[in-house]
Amino acid sequence: MEAIKASLSQNMVRRLHEVADGLLKVYQTLVRMQYLEDSWIDEGLHDVDALIPAYRRAGFTNSIIYLYSILPYVNDHGNSGIDMVFGGTFIDFRYGEDFEGVRNPMYANEGEDEDFLRPWMTTLSGIGNDRPAMIYDARRHVIGIFRLVDSGSWDLNIGVDDDDWEYPSDEEGSDDDELDQYNNWDEMDSRPAPAVLRDIALWYENLTVLPGGGELSGGGVWEPTFVKPLYIKHGWPHDFKAMDFLVDQVKSWEAQRASDDPKKGLLAKITRWRRLLQMKPPPPKDSPAPDESVADFWVCRWMEFRNEQARIDIPAMLQEAERAYEIPVDPQVRLLGHLRRGIHRWEKHLTGVGNAMRNDKPDSAQIRRAYTEKYLEVQKRAYEECKAELGGDAFFAERNMAEADLVEAVAPSPKPAEQERSRRYAGAIREWLVQVPEEAKLARELAEDMMVHHEARR
Repeated sequence: MEAIKASLSQNMVRRLHEVADGLLKVYQTLVRMQYLEDSWIDEGLHDVDALIPAYRRAGFTNSIIYLYSILPYVNDHGNSGIDMVFGGTFIDFRYGEDFEGVRNPMYANEGEDEDFLRPWMTTLSGIGNDRPAMIYDARRHVIGIFRLVDSGSWDLNIGVDDDDWEYPSDEEGSDDDELDQYNNWDEMDSRPAPAVLRDIALWYENLTVLPGGGELSGGGVWEPTFVKPLYIKHGWPHDFKAMDFLVDQVKSWEAQRASDDPKKGLLAKITRWRRLLQMKPPPPKDSPAPDESVADFWVCRWMEFRNEQARIDIPAMLQEAERAYEIPVDPQVRLLGHLRRGIHRWEKHLTGVGNAMRNDKPDSAQIRRAYTEKYLEVQKRAYEECKAELGGDAFFAERNMAEADLVEAVAPSPKPAEQERSRRYAGAIREWLVQVPEEAKLARELAEDMMVHHEARR
């Protein structure tokens, strides 16, 4: 890497460090917002010398290769689903063997070379499930934010404060310019890289943009209209009480869930089962259609088998659901029950982390454990605060129930009748699988997964 760095001008090295430092400031802001953990951020320098041949195969210039060695990277160690700015994805250029895809951030079709990034360009975030990606051009030292190559910029300040910016000229050789070929990214709407990264951090500071927003954290406790008032309530950004924010986030989310009428889902289930019992089952397929593969035929047979088995159990399940529908719902019991169940989940996760630590790298194991312990404490505080607000022990005395009954009230354990149905269903699937040929892989996988599910409920 020293030789690569030496091949770059001092000005180019300075600019690349501006990008790394700016991205680090964004990540550190997300840490303050409790969206990322400080231990998840790996700052440069990184030893990526072993990947230089792969970078070369992808065609990257020395500027991009050096940038990959100094960028900060986010590694959540399997703890949490997280998204980059505007819901994109975090990218770690320290891993992998095939980096050609980095130059095709919008998944252009083969042969559409004008949509591939130049060798001196790279993504700083991925598009994920059709979300915006940040594109960096090292020659012009600019960043553009786009969801699709032919869509408008997602940069909120595009054209606002960069009128006097003089774009730096290329400081690397011109042998590989490729400038005789048109490229969609050459004139992308963009702004100076330091300004874009500075503004992203500021957007988080002033809550113009909220953490998350993508496929992994686009809803729930990170839904913007839900979480923004909590940031304001707890003093963001200058007097932010992080633990109070996290506890309130859990309490408020579970209160919202508890207020939802669970009978809506139960009524939909009752209606669906009644309709199914009234329908006449279609005749079974005995053999594949002329244009149907063996695999597709057996998937159809599996669906027929599932419906047939459901008809056996539905009458009893319908009666149970109809009886449950008549039982009154207590939102406050549901609230405490969900919070108590959350404690059990984190405790179980903590046990799982402990069991897995022997197979983890020491640092990763410690980071996962610290994260789990932190959120177990958050969950416990949320529960105790809600319990106190509802009257403490008097709450349970008034309802003639024990505190230990809360989880059962919101997530009942399988009843003997349910366990017997699962036992029967698992046995029926095992018998059905005997006739399924090995080439019907999907049907076998679907059946085996369902069998494992029901065996776990026995």
